[in-house]
Amino acid sequence: AAVVSLDQGRDGKAWLEGVSRWNTRWANNYQIGAAVAMGCVGDARGALLEMADVERGPGQILMSDGTSWVWSDDALPYYMLQWHRYNEATGDDLEAQLAGPVGRSFERFMATRDLAGTGLAGWHRGCNSFLYQADNLNLPGQALSPSIMVAQMRRTLARAAEAAGDAATARQQRYAADLVERELMRRFWDPARGAFTPGIDTLGMAQQKGYYTDFVFPALYSQLSPYVTWTTLAAADERLWTDTGLMRAGEFLPSGFGNDFVGFVQPCEAAEAYAALGRPERCQALLARMAEAITTKTDCPGSAPESCDGDGFGCHAYTFGNPAGAFVLGAIQGLFGLYRTQRGQGLTWRPALPDDWEEGELQLADLTVSFRGRGHERHYACTQQKPRSLCLQLFCAANEEITATDEAGRN
Repeated sequence: AAVVSLDQGRDGKAWLEGVSRWNTRWANNYQIGAAVAMGCVGDARGALLEMADVERGPGQILMSDGTSWVWSDDALPYYMLQWHRYNEATGDDLEAQLAGPVGRSFERFMATRDLAGTGLAGWHRGCNSFLYQADNLNLPGQALSPSIMVAQMRRTLARAAEAAGDAATARQQRYAADLVERELMRRFWDPARGAFTPGIDTLGMAQQKGYYTDFVFPALYSQLSPYVTWTTLAAADERLWTDTGLMRAGEFLPSGFGNDFVGFVQPCEAAEAYAALGRPERCQALLARMAEAITTKTDCPGSAPESCDGDGFGCHAYTFGNPAGAFVLGAIQGLFGLYRTQRGQGLTWRPALPDDWEEGELQLADLTVSFRGRGHERHYACTQQKPRSLCLQLFCAANEEITATDEAGRN
């Protein structure tokens, strides 16, 4: 159903935010990454170039008439994330082709978001395209989630500089990224709560309520320590999960859209984070509820909804592009744990599949993976259209041992 929604929302070389409503390019935060995950790298390349071929360059929020919205460069963090994923999947010339325009957009982004000159970034009202659907954030000061993405963007620029042979710029960008994360640990980490303070305003006051990104981004997009990312995500279990087995997008009041609602994109992105940290049961639970919201628990089966109600019923099913893309990413990179790496030369497979599933198969454009058997008594198979190194990673409990053999019976 998510793939059908993506197909219906395709507009030339990119995707619409919605088909029945919000029929504008907007930011394409998740659709391009979904295309990369499915192996449709030609579609992803076309969209990356299309979204960069505008007056101010990559990172713009595009309206129906093709003009940029008032909050320029807000789409840049996810644009750069998807550009990085494309580069890792292909290793082609697009990395060098977009390095200059992306770098200029990043400088503009920091000029408008790093008002204190510390290298950290803050919010502004209407973070709908960057911190997806956080419509009401208008908090002064510096913030955790945007700053984590600043470090991620700098590392992406470092990899592009390294690929171009500019070792000095690569070192500078990596050093700046490390400084951002050290500053976040120094100022934002709260060991008593086992989580980060989401923001600190211009008077030095700590904000206590957070958005889902404050719990998920450390696991997905940072190089913070495993202890920090684990405890931060574990804090979401208590602070965001509902009694009905759903996950709210934030803790803000008054209750409503953009504050503490149950979204669709947000649980899908969180599912990938849970899978990445070896908590498959949470990944599976979130994706199962979102699968219902796009198929059986909705007035429009097969149409990706904008959000869900408190019981997981898909609402505002306008064939939304970002939610459809987020579900594809949650399923491929979360549940099946597939990542293309090493600039097209490698594949990481880190499954977070339910132990009681007896068999399954996932067919993508360039590869097929399958499994038979339950739990650790499983046979995994991968068939690829081109030779790539395969790294299979399996999570195990403390003090648990796994015996693995190949097709020839070798340990």
